[in-house]
Amino acid sequence: EDYITTIPDFPEPGVLFRDITSVFQDADGLKLAIDSMQDIVKDVDFDVKVGENVQHLKSDIVLQLNLTYNSNKTNIRKINQNFSQVSSGSEVWMAELSAEYALSTTLTLRAFFQTNINNPYIRNAYPNSTTKGGITVRFSF
Repeated sequence: EDYITTIPDFPEPGVLFRDITSVFQDADGLKLAIDSMQDIVKDVDFDVKVGENVQHLKSDIVLQLNLTYNSNKTNIRKINQNFSQVSSGSEVWMAELSAEYALSTTLTLRAFFQTNINNPYIRNAYPNSTTKGGITVRFSF
């Protein structure tokens, strides 16, 4: 609560907007947020049934979240005319979320989700996004 900024009546009257960007800007706030997320999945047990076999799993899950923001611009400047114009560049947001669980010493299960959103600064280019996700089963000898 100390690291989250509350903005009343935004974007419309009666709405409380919670801005979490200050959590990422403060090292103590970020550590507290990560520790809180780890506490949520700590000591979670569940059963997975495949056919007649039931496998009991504990919360030895490794969660990973990567967020990236990149803004790059190339400007054309004419100093003597006090003119500046963006000639290329884009704003890129990337998010990757994965969960990995070791079923045994040789078998690991991983689920993942990745998205990439690209918003160009120039008008003759189109915004695009790429999203992928899946499940990976890794067997080690």
